[in-house]
Amino acid sequence: MTQQHDILTTIDGARTISRMIDEYGGAGIGATKSGIAVVGHALVVQLVTAIAAGATTTVKADIMDLQGGVWVKTGQQIDVRSMTGLAVSTSGRRVARRISRFGWGVVES
Repeated sequence: MTQQHDILTTIDGARTISRMIDEYGGAGIGATKSGIAVVGHALVVQLVTAIAAGATTTVKADIMDLQGGVWVKTGQQIDVRSMTGLAVSTSGRRVARRISRFGWGVVES
C-alpha cells in the first residue's frame, strides 16, 4: 500500500512538481536535467556573449555559485535575454530572473 503525504508548496512549486511527474513518469523525481540549476526564481550568472541593444534572441550565460566567498562557475549554462532592450555586457555578474514563459532575463547594471 502506498502512503500519502501532503506537500506544502506554492502554485509555482506545484506546477514544477507536475511537470517533473509528467516528464519523468514518477521515476527519479527530484533529479534535474544536466545544464539546469533552478533554486527559486533567480540565479547569479555571467554572460558568455554580450547582448546587443534591441536584441530579442537569447545568449548563453554561465551559472555562478558562491563558494568560500568566491564566485565560481558551476559548469551549467542557461539561455538569457535582455529584459529592457538595452545592451548587456559580459563584464561582471548579473542576476537572472525567471520571467514567466519568456525564460530568464537580465538587465545591465
